[in-house]
Amino acid sequence: MIVLSHKKECCGCTACLSVCPRQCIRMETDEEGFLYPVTDPEHCTDCGLCERVCPCLHPGVPQEPIQCYASIHRKEEIRLESSSGGLFTALAEETIRNGGVVFGARFDREFRVMHDYTETLEGLSAFRGSKYVQSDMRNSFRQAEQFLKEGREVLFSGVSCQIAGLKAFLRRDYQHLITLDILCHGVASPAVWASFLHPYKTAQEPERLTQVTFRDKQNGWNQYDFCLRYSEKEIRFNRKTNPYMAGYFANLYLRPSCHACPRRGFSAGSDLTLGDCWGIEKRPPQSYCADDKGVSLVMAHTPKGVERMRQIHASVCYTPIDYRPMESYNPAIRHSPVPHPEREQFFIRWRQQEAFGQIVASLTRPTLTKRLETMCTPLLKALGIKGFTKYLRK
Repeated sequence: MIVLSHKKECCGCTACLSVCPRQCIRMETDEEGFLYPVTDPEHCTDCGLCERVCPCLHPGVPQEPIQCYASIHRKEEIRLESSSGGLFTALAEETIRNGGVVFGARFDREFRVMHDYTETLEGLSAFRGSKYVQSDMRNSFRQAEQFLKEGREVLFSGVSCQIAGLKAFLRRDYQHLITLDILCHGVASPAVWASFLHPYKTAQEPERLTQVTFRDKQNGWNQYDFCLRYSEKEIRFNRKTNPYMAGYFANLYLRPSCHACPRRGFSAGSDLTLGDCWGIEKRPPQSYCADDKGVSLVMAHTPKGVERMRQIHASVCYTPIDYRPMESYNPAIRHSPVPHPEREQFFIRWRQQEAFGQIVASLTRPTLTKRLETMCTPLLKALGIKGFTKYLRK
C-alpha cells in the first residue's frame, strides 16, 4: 500500500493508480492543487504492485547519452509553433505515418493541461509548445498499454518521472514503444495556474480566450513572450514580467517532489530526451540559430532512439554534438530546483485569495544587494574591476 510520509515522495505520475488490480487507489487534490494517491484500505490486498512501480521509491541510476544532436525541423512554420526546434513534431509525424499513436500534454477547453493521445497529423498541433503546469495523466498509461498490446507503435512523451512511471507500469519492454522525456525544470500547481488564468478568461467577455502560448517567438526564441490570444486581439507579456512565469522560475509553486527529483541525469529509462539547445550560438553549427527560431537539443539513450533519429532525417536537419558543454545551459539535466524560501508564504497568501501578481511581485523582489549587483556589474566589467560582486554578497 502506498503510504506517503512526505509530499516529496510522490511525483503524481499515477503509475500506482494504473497498476492497482483492485482499483482501490484514487487521486485527490491537496491544498496546493497537486494530485496525490489515496488508498482504500478495505479493498487493498497488499499485493505491493503500487510500491513496485513508484518512481520515487525506486530512483533511477544517472546515465550518459550514447548520442547527442542539435536539430531543427525543416519547416519554418513548425519551428515557430514549437518551443525549440520542432523535433517533437518530426518524431510524432513518423509515428503517425507508421499507423501509430502519440501521447503528449495539451490544453482542454478550460486551458487545464491534460495528457492525451492523437492518431492524426492534425491532432499534433495541440501537443506542440511547452506547458509549465503539471499535466493530469488520467488514464494515459492504460490507454498506451492497450495500443501496444494491439501491436501499434506508440510515441509517449512526458517529463522524466512520467516516463519512468510508464516504464514501471508496463513491466516489460515493447519494441514498438518510443519514449521521449522532456527536460523539465519542475511542474507547477494546476490550481495555481487556474487561479492566475481566471481573470484573463472572464474579464475579456464577450471575447473568448482561444490560445495560450507560454513561449511565443514573435520576438525570437531567445526573447520569447507569454501570450494570450482572443478572438480579435492578444495580450502579450515579456517572459520576465509575466507574474506566472516569474513565480514558476522562482520555484514558488513547484511540486515538492521536483525539489528532490528522482529522475535527473537521464535516469528515466527513455529512448530520447528533448530540450532547448541553449548556447548553440557559441558552438557549431551556429547556422542553426541564425534566424532565432529555435534549436532542439536531442539526446539518444538507446539504439532505438538513435534509429528513430535516422528515420526522420528527411524532416529535420541534425548534427551530432558533445552534450557536456550544453549541460551548463540546461542545469535541469542534473540538478533539482531549490525551493523558494517563501514557498510556504506564497501558498498561505494564495489560499487567502490575495491578488496573484501582488504575491509574486512581493516575494520575488530582488534584494538591495542583488539590485546593486545588477546595476554595478556592467560598469565594473567595463573598468576591468573584478571581485566586487563577491564582496557585496558577503
